[in-house]
Amino acid sequence: WQTFIAERADATLTGYNILDGDELAKPVMLAVWKKKGADSIEVHDLENGSPVTTLDLPGEGCVLQLLDRREGGYESWFAYTDRGTPPCVYHYDARDNAVTAWRGPEREERSPAAVSKSSILQQRLTYHSHDGTKVSMSIIARKDTKLPAPTILMAYGGFGRSLAPLYSPAV
Repeated sequence: WQTFIAERADATLTGYNILDGDELAKPVMLAVWKKKGADSIEVHDLENGSPVTTLDLPGEGCVLQLLDRREGGYESWFAYTDRGTPPCVYHYDARDNAVTAWRGPEREERSPAAVSKSSILQQRLTYHSHDGTKVSMSIIARKDTKLPAPTILMAYGGFGRSLAPLYSPAV
């Protein structure tokens, strides 16, 4: 056995895809990493596991699913959402590392569920709990809100799970 992608202390590997189409100079692996509740997608060289690049996502959110063609190929699709973005499906083309909106509010005419990101404040903070545990949190508010303000606090953390930064019209 040989380590392909090493375990990371700061993130958890939650999904992967292998893209190996004949159109590619070199096959690659997409790896979804969760760090402090938010996801990122890294492209790795399939020969040795070394990172090649990190895909540009619309914000600090959640990759809901990573799909590729059963027969292999050079493209992948993933669903993405964050606190201010309704779920949208994105397309990744490994030939040129391009990420484009494929289906959803980012691509279609403005969805009635969409929120202008310029109108909201999103902050990621880390606090130390009473026992010293680092706790990550997100603050979401209208930009014109004077903080501190009345707050609804939602929290969960246990068994290696936390609340994902998903879109919620109520929030």
